[in-house]
Amino acid sequence: MPPIRLLRKRQFSLVEVVLVLALVVSLSALVVPGMTRSVIPDLEGRAARQLSAIGKGLTRYRRETGRNPCGFRGTPSYGWLHGP
Repeated sequence: MPPIRLLRKRQFSLVEVVLVLALVVSLSALVVPGMTRSVIPDLEGRAARQLSAIGKGLTRYRRETGRNPCGFRGTPSYGWLHGP
């Protein structure tokens, strides 16, 4: 008997069945690393490097021109974009 029918047969509501299925799927994503791994190799590393380069460019522009490249007043530096 399929697990969904088994849960419904035991008088669980449809909402409870959906919550159980969501829990099983999320736990399986933790257990099976292939489900959460990026299809494109080193995608996270590339994105972090690009974000760091953008942050360094914004900081350099502000330092050289004295103007905020984003056009708003706010943070004095873009260190939060550089990453760890």
